[in-house]
Amino acid sequence: MGAFNRFVGKSFFKILGWKILDTVPKVPKCVSVLAPHTSIWDMIYGKMYNWYFDMKPNIMVKKEFFFFPMGWLLRRWGGFPVDRQYPG
Repeated sequence: MGAFNRFVGKSFFKILGWKILDTVPKVPKCVSVLAPHTSIWDMIYGKMYNWYFDMKPNIMVKKEFFFFPMGWLLRRWGGFPVDRQYPG
């Protein structure tokens, strides 16, 4: 499935006319913070970028998005629900 995902990621950016100029260092673990989010498309662009570089990240997503069928898809893409309610 990795080769197919990489093809989809490359095709996605090529169709949009984008060119990826940089490479991602091969490190076993890292933390990336991406903000601010302007729309759900940010997640799609991020996922295609991950597929382009054959990355398998875990992502935090607010728990309200984990309803059928979105919950299944988010978990499949490495998402886990986060309760953003203040514990105080």
